[in-house]
Amino acid sequence: MTEVSVGQLMDEKFGNIHLGTEFNFLGASWKVVGLFESAGNLRESKVMSDRSELQSLARRPAFNSITMKVASPEQVDEVAAAIDALPNIAVDVYRESDFYLERSKHVSELNYFIVYVVGFSWALARASQP
Repeated sequence: MTEVSVGQLMDEKFGNIHLGTEFNFLGASWKVVGLFESAGNLRESKVMSDRSELQSLARRPAFNSITMKVASPEQVDEVAAAIDALPNIAVDVYRESDFYLERSKHVSELNYFIVYVVGFSWALARASQP
């Protein structure tokens, strides 16, 4: 059984996630062994597990994102420069707020597209009525 820690927002959102909860996902049994808080931010909507077990179960040999905490905001640029200097890794380094802002832009663009398509369709339908 794979053990996970779950953010407080997951518990609040679903209401049935608490210490000892067991569930099935990716063909495996999972057990909640910890709940964590993170000042009410988006990290509290995460589920954390052992990296190697999760990668094996998901059949994904690589990461699509990782989160690091640095001691001070000034260190972000220092860490980014050190990672950029590694010859065998190609990554983009963002502050967490910038990462979520960039990710939300795509959702906003999709929402605008849907609104315009629906509005245009509605206008055409109204125009074609006598």
